[in-house]
Amino acid sequence: STMNTKLKAKMSTLKEEIADNERKISILKETIRAQKDLIAGLKSKNDEQVQGNLKEIARSELLIEEKQIELASFVAQISEVKAKLQGKVALLKQISKLEILQKQLETNRRKVGEELSFFDTNEVCPTCHQSIDKASNPIHSLLCKKKNKQGELNEAVTAIVTEIDSKRKQIEEYEELTTNLESLNVQTMEANSTITACNSYISKLSKENNTIHSKDVEDTDHQKKLTDFETDLNKNEASKHSLVEEMHYYSVAASLLKDSGIKA
Repeated sequence: STMNTKLKAKMSTLKEEIADNERKISILKETIRAQKDLIAGLKSKNDEQVQGNLKEIARSELLIEEKQIELASFVAQISEVKAKLQGKVALLKQISKLEILQKQLETNRRKVGEELSFFDTNEVCPTCHQSIDKASNPIHSLLCKKKNKQGELNEAVTAIVTEIDSKRKQIEEYEELTTNLESLNVQTMEANSTITACNSYISKLSKENNTIHSKDVEDTDHQKKLTDFETDLNKNEASKHSLVEEMHYYSVAASLLKDSGIKA
């Protein structure tokens, strides 16, 4: 009958629509699964990056602590060296005074030596042309005094030379301290440079982590696409439900036409 033919045609159309709808649903489900895998992969990658950054931050903070301990040691050593170097100026002044005194003593010693040499080389006074009696009490007494004076001057000069040598060795130690101070200053600058670099690195990694966290919170393009796919899936599943329900009604109608023999 005409009615039966129309019902069959409609049911055939519904079957095609349902089949097409099921294909769309299948594709959407696969797309949603792939999108979820993509989001999970990105999240895992972000989590790995965050954890990696946190490890680097912890390592940098530990390095900063080590350098700060070194800095404290350097500062203490620099203070100690500077305190010792303050004595260098005073020591140089002492050496200068000793050298002046040494020259004075050597001048006096030379004069005494010349006077003693006069008596050793002369039997007659070149001025009055009188014989020099070295055995007489006045001259003997004078010679003894001069010789004693010469001995004292020799001892004094030797003592001063020894003292000057000692102080010059101390000056050499000061030169070594100066070298140590320069080295400590260089090490201090290097430690400060490392700390500055570490702080900059920590700041950079912290900003990266904040950016990653903000992306997790915000509605990203990937999440928006997933929401759109899920919305399309819900629409297609609702459409399929309507088509199946409509197909059911037409099937019932066709069955009734067949059973009752209704003719158009």
